[in-house]
Amino acid sequence: MRRFPGGGIVRGVVVALGVSMAVVAGPAVASASVDSIPAPKLSWTGCSDGFQCATASVPLDYDRPAGAKIDLALIKLPATDPTHKIGTLFVNFGGPGASGLQRLRERGKWPWLFSDQLRARFDVVSWDPRGIGNSTAVRCFDTLAEQESFFGSFPEMPGDPSGNAAFYAKSKELADRCQAKAGPILEHVSTANTARDLELLRRAVGDAKLTYHGISYGTQLGATYANLFPNRIRAMVFDGTMDFAGNATGHDGAGKTVPLDTRQDVATGISQTFDQFLRLCTEAGPKCAFSSGDPTAKWTAITARAKQAPITVDGETWTYSGIINAAADLSDSRGWPDIASLLQRLYEAPQAFKAGEPYTANRTEAFNAIQCSDSDVPTDPAIYSRYAESEDRRVPYFGRIAVLT
Repeated sequence: MRRFPGGGIVRGVVVALGVSMAVVAGPAVASASVDSIPAPKLSWTGCSDGFQCATASVPLDYDRPAGAKIDLALIKLPATDPTHKIGTLFVNFGGPGASGLQRLRERGKWPWLFSDQLRARFDVVSWDPRGIGNSTAVRCFDTLAEQESFFGSFPEMPGDPSGNAAFYAKSKELADRCQAKAGPILEHVSTANTARDLELLRRAVGDAKLTYHGISYGTQLGATYANLFPNRIRAMVFDGTMDFAGNATGHDGAGKTVPLDTRQDVATGISQTFDQFLRLCTEAGPKCAFSSGDPTAKWTAITARAKQAPITVDGETWTYSGIINAAADLSDSRGWPDIASLLQRLYEAPQAFKAGEPYTANRTEAFNAIQCSDSDVPTDPAIYSRYAESEDRRVPYFGRIAVLT
């Protein structure tokens, strides 16, 4: 299934350290003690713009810690007042699948996220977790061109049952490709293993206890660490906390019978955020490209037209499914002006515009590999088909997205 998850930033809350969750099941849960494994040696070198980079070697399989090793790519923004440094703040920005190296470069100097006072007293460190990006990664294709060609031909999320078969078939093809090409890492990308990696990284930087900031999926990683190493935490901040049990197994045994995002009611969250987007656009007036007239009525008109036939302008074709997916991409409010502009062009006479992002990393492959390691999910396509219809009735426009993406 296609998915482009991000770590949407919301108001942060300080989490009590008595975090409770069932650590996700997987082949690495009953592993050998991490304490017996030597901490990796980190050699930090400058990697432009004030950042430093290093590589850590950790066990592929914590049940066989003396066996094969994998590499983890790390990035650090050093404390600006090293004389008074408290320690290291480890940050996971969410996903799973996004590069921590890229995100720290993009966000590490945002003063509203990492204040000057915090940056003075802490090294801020992120990393590409196992399976992702510049670390030992889940690779399901031989070349970038092959990857881009595959995802470029991936069917859109079906807007009605007629598209289900092709969508399921391509999703299975992706799973089969990963099984055939990814190698041993595919069986060892669980969040529990990443939490063990984090424990080794804590020791590698010399901190007596962990200081951690987790955003979105990063909260699940932090909660897993807290369960595995409850006495080794200095402080944790969870930002946009997940439903840990709902994500892993589902409540009351729903994991095998209810699609993952459906049981967490992602559709309602998208719908409520889109309603807020329309309201704020109206209040902004001319500053928002979609504000003229009645934005809600205009949105209804766009989707009604797209259900009848794709909207094609200047050679660019927008299906109903493509429009819904573009409108639902609301996790980063910095992109809202672009969505407003797109919707206005669609309403008037849409010009060429391509949704989505280039497939230049392994974010999609890594997301699915990690999520499948961590979560119980239905395996019968008929379950997804039934929920796609019922959720679309319950949450118009966005219900199907939470089932099929």
